[in-house]
Amino acid sequence: MLIDIVPRNPVEALAQGEGDVTAIYDEAAQQISPGEHTSYGHDEIAGFWRSMFGALRVQQFTLEHLAWQQDQATSGRSDRLSLRFRAKTVHSPRDSSLLRYGKESGREVEVMGIVHAELVQGRVLREWVLIDDVALWMQVLVPQA
Repeated sequence: MLIDIVPRNPVEALAQGEGDVTAIYDEAAQQISPGEHTSYGHDEIAGFWRSMFGALRVQQFTLEHLAWQQDQATSGRSDRLSLRFRAKTVHSPRDSSLLRYGKESGREVEVMGIVHAELVQGRVLREWVLIDDVALWMQVLVPQA
């Protein structure tokens, strides 16, 4: 099971730069993420998470909801996972190649996200990531009062 592979939830591990994409995702994985972007395989999916949280240093991560539907054994359908998370971050890219949200502003940015995934043999095969990129840009660019 996915939860057994990673000691904490996989999104948090990836956000902290500690997750092993090859342990979490199937080699044929497909991910649909903000901006109608589709990633295939380990390298592209790791690139999305690196660009996302490489630009935002996570200070606090909260898993607000987790639902796991295990149907593969009884119905033949893939197991499904749904989670909602909130991350309090600081806009401070780890290096100059991780400028998804522009140059460092040092501003606090709150990320709320939803992930839906289909799993096969405990690894993600298909994933949909919903994050409001416009809200993130507003937090990075708009002067705070």
